[in-house]
Amino acid sequence: MAIRLESGPALTPRAVKAAARRGAERKEGFFQAAARGDHDAVADFVRTAWPSAHRVAYLVLGDRHAAEDVAQESVLKALSALKRFDSSRRLEPWIGRIAANCAIDYARKLREVPVGDRFDESFAQVFDPGDSTLDPSIRNAMRQLSVEDRAAVVMRHVLEFSPEEIGSVLGWTGGATRSRIHRAMSSIRNGLEDYHD
Repeated sequence: MAIRLESGPALTPRAVKAAARRGAERKEGFFQAAARGDHDAVADFVRTAWPSAHRVAYLVLGDRHAAEDVAQESVLKALSALKRFDSSRRLEPWIGRIAANCAIDYARKLREVPVGDRFDESFAQVFDPGDSTLDPSIRNAMRQLSVEDRAAVVMRHVLEFSPEEIGSVLGWTGGATRSRIHRAMSSIRNGLEDYHD
């Protein structure tokens, strides 16, 4: 059965598959060119990968400057590992996983980032670009979590990773991941209740 658009040729299942194959080949070519060091492809890769890496790093660390350092490190690591990337998969979860690992490593090197009031107003823009303020109770509740638990919450509820994917990043089993996320969310809810009491 063919689908005919108002202008142009009919879209048969064969034509759709061929178009998908050509798109996959272009995508694969882009990743190969970036991995080879092609200047334009590397620049495009950085422009594509940077927002996801920065967002994850900032959500995990709560510090704009540290997030920039971690995002840069994440993008460089991703670029150096690009030859091993399966181009049939989505780029954002892969970059998010690298950024989460780099953020956790960064925090561990500092023996837990002293978040304090670093979850500033720009933190809200990660969740809602139209809102320039973040309820102080949310900042306070996030501040109470360990860096690993913040990373797990971000990966689950912002990046929408499965518990198994999060577990593979953090070295936890699927069950342990679900349990840690549940406890972290309970802690956030309790923090919000305490703050508003």
